Amino acid sequence: EDALYVVYPSNSGQWRIQTVPVELGSFEDRKSLPKAWAGLSDKALRDVTKLDDAMFCHNGCFIAGSESFESTMKMAAMALQEE
Repeated sequence: EDALYVVYPSNSGQWRIQTVPVELGSFEDRKSLPKAWAGLSDKALRDVTKLDDAMFCHNGCFIAGSESFESTMKMAAMALQEE
């Protein structure tokens, strides 16, 4: 199967989840992050995800982040469950 997301450490020591495009150079994702996360940060995103260290999700739902690897992996699991 094709990868849907990539989880990686950021330069700041936090963690990111990023979508994988349908093909190289495309802006279309194989599977976007949940629309309910779009543009949220800090407390607003924590309230929606129930993750104490969730930090942000881009408006375009292609990248999000948290303080820890564990929470970022939980974000990936949540995103995979989204229809």
